[in-house]
Order: sequence, then structure tokens, then C-alpha cells
Amino acid sequence: MKRQIVSVLFLGWFAATPAWAGFSFTEKNPTVGKETTVKITNKKKLPIQGARLIATYYPNSKLKREELVKGMTDTGGLLKWKPSSPGIVKLAAQLPNGKDKEGKAKYKTVSSTSIGVKFAGMPLSGLLVFLVAGGLLFGGMLFGFYRAFGSE
Repeated sequence: MKRQIVSVLFLGWFAATPAWAGFSFTEKNPTVGKETTVKITNKKKLPIQGARLIATYYPNSKLKREELVKGMTDTGGLLKWKPSSPGIVKLAAQLPNGKDKEGKAKYKTVSSTSIGVKFAGMPLSGLLVFLVAGGLLFGGMLFGFYRAFGSE
């Protein structure tokens, strides 16, 4: 009985967690070079107006690169974004939060999420790696069979 209660609570917690907390997209996984619309909302699912969007490509790696998306969200919380690189991208919505001592605007991150950006097409390097790996695998297997069962 105790195990069932814990399972129900655990599953209920996952069901209550939204997949894209604060963000929604015109397509589930954006594609490199193809413009997509990002909608940014608060915890009550109301649109956030005047937020800027920071896209961090390859987060938590040495290749990390940040890009400020041009423009700010409109009254509907919408902003156009065109991904420039495939892979994992961390998106952060920021709102103005006063100014620092030097007079530069400070921003506060109000929501963030990570998404996968797809290649625009099949990368040729991926196909080449696939073919070389297959050749080594099956070539090695044929060589092994020849050595084991070949005529002497």
C-alpha cells in the first residue's frame, strides 16, 4: 500500500511538471536557419512582454557561445528566433532590472529551458562516419569468418 501511494505521488509530480515551463515553440524542435516563433509566459501562463532572449549554444562545454536574439517579446509574449547552430541550446528569458553603477542596464533571468535544434539536412560527415564504421564492423566480421572457416 505504501509503495502504491509513493508511486501515485511520484507520477502526479511528473504529470504536473510542464514539458516547456515558460516557453512554447511553433515547432517542437527548431531547425537551423529556419525561423521559429518563441512564446514566453510566466508561471500563470500569462505572456511576458518586453523580455529579451539569450540563446546559449553548447551550454556547459568549452565551445559555449551566447547569442542575443534581436528584438523583445511583444504584448503576446512572442519573439522570432532563427537558430544558427544545431545541438543543445539553452534559452533564457530576461527582463530589465534597473541599472548598474556604470549606467548599463541590468537584466534578471525570469525563465529558462534547454531544447534540441535539428540540422537543416543530413550532415555528410555523419554519413561518412556511418559508412566507415559499418565497413570496419562487417569487414572485420568477414575476415574473422574467413580465418575461422576458410580453407587451408
